[in-house]
Amino acid sequence: IIPEYLEEDILPYFDSNSSVSRVDELLNKYPEKMCVHNYIYPSRANIAIIAAKLNNNPRYEELVRIYEERIVNAEENTKIEFYKLKELLASKE
Repeated sequence: IIPEYLEEDILPYFDSNSSVSRVDELLNKYPEKMCVHNYIYPSRANIAIIAAKLNNNPRYEELVRIYEERIVNAEENTKIEFYKLKELLASKE
């Protein structure tokens, strides 16, 4: 038996927000603002630039710069992970 909240809230959320284009929109429409869909940096930054790249978002380079600025004070491993991802995505032109 599926709990009511799962059926009424969680499953519809994933049904309507599961495409790459929708993830790109949710995370990147207002990249400078907090986002209820994924507010934790660097997770948001990494997922956001992947979605932007896969969706051929014309603001991709701008978004990368914005997220780079946002992770400036992050832990060193976090920054390394982001920059490795940035390089990997750049190689996928």
